Amino acid sequence: MTLPEQGGITPNQGELKVVYEDKNWLVIDKPAGLTSVPGPSRPDDSVLNRVAGYLITQGKIAPQPAIMTRLDRDTTGLVLVAKHVLAQGWLDQLGVNKQVTKRYLALAVGHLPQQSGTFDQPLGMAEDGIHRMVRADGQQALTQYRVLQESAHYSLVELNLVTGRTHQIRVHMAHAGHPLVGDPLYGETIPALQHQALLAYQLTFLIHSHKRPTKLNYPCRLFLRRYWPPIKMMAHKKEVVAKLCFATTSFALLKPRIT
Repeated sequence: MTLPEQGGITPNQGELKVVYEDKNWLVIDKPAGLTSVPGPSRPDDSVLNRVAGYLITQGKIAPQPAIMTRLDRDTTGLVLVAKHVLAQGWLDQLGVNKQVTKRYLALAVGHLPQQSGTFDQPLGMAEDGIHRMVRADGQQALTQYRVLQESAHYSLVELNLVTGRTHQIRVHMAHAGHPLVGDPLYGETIPALQHQALLAYQLTFLIHSHKRPTKLNYPCRLFLRRYWPPIKMMAHKKEVVAKLCFATTSFALLKPRIT
């Protein structure tokens, strides 16, 4: 196994919500507005920087964590982090998309023509260098979806990423004519939300050090707290809440002790 190259990470002691931890892995609840990795505008404050700061408080020297399931800056929810380069090397060798299942919940504008299906459209960079778009010469991108509930104007959709391209869900949904509620790049903003209504609500990962798959679900009550303004516009709100909580199947996140 070839270990990833190491680079310097500036530790940051900012708030970090750890929802799962063992000796190799962390799962973080990422808020909107925080990038997964450092960038030119914020080189010292991201999930990666904060994880480095967190590991230092545990006595680690010059930690080298790695983000294994990256989220867009304004997408919220669960992020899998390797605590060291050996764990990163294990997962890189096995293949992240083969070992990790990522499911999302989204509020989309309008009604999809089918209750379930797969978007199979290649994605590439747009001419402005910011947006992504469906283009024939792009990278393969597969997104599976299932409609959980509809109202007069919105749909509550569960999505599974088969591939992991930048802005994949947002571009596929917008290309289909159903952009995410509150998406400033591919849809329209609304006063009730400051970012797109997209939550990485479930992570299932099978690592060789685990005897069985580890499955974590985001509590539906917290999803409702974040996205209630658009949901309350739906007819039959109680039915929406019931279906949402059934979809997430869990009301509490696990945080085992480190072994």
